[in-house]
Amino acid sequence: MQSLKKRIALGLVVAAAAGVLSAPAFAERNAGCFDGKRFEQRMEKRQQALHDDLKLTAAQEKGWKTYTDAVKAAMPKRGDFDPKAMADLSAPERADKMLARGQERLDGMRKATEAMKAFYATLTPEQKKTFDQKSFHGFHGKPGGGR
Repeated sequence: MQSLKKRIALGLVVAAAAGVLSAPAFAERNAGCFDGKRFEQRMEKRQQALHDDLKLTAAQEKGWKTYTDAVKAAMPKRGDFDPKAMADLSAPERADKMLARGQERLDGMRKATEAMKAFYATLTPEQKKTFDQKSFHGFHGKPGGGR
């Protein structure tokens, strides 16, 4: 785990040194590239399809809700990045902010993974097979992550 933190920190330092973390440049390059509402709608549609394919019992519904709520909470939020506020920071301060954001997202992913494991344990072998084929945070059994 320590190695992962070091790699993330090193990557951020290198990115900052290369000017990648320049907030104005980032904002200009990525203006309008993320439509949070459309993304959420697609995610909900995929979750509903998986839910339907799993044919869950009433006893499994609570675990499903806990799992999907954890996945949703782990997703980046629109407005999570304020380029104007970042522009006023020095490069090391921006790197620290980005590292903190990365840690928050990693924590959310950990919670989602724990919820998935708890839910997965309630599934029948046939449901596990379906879940394995059609799930894992957007991969849905398609090569290349569904892209």
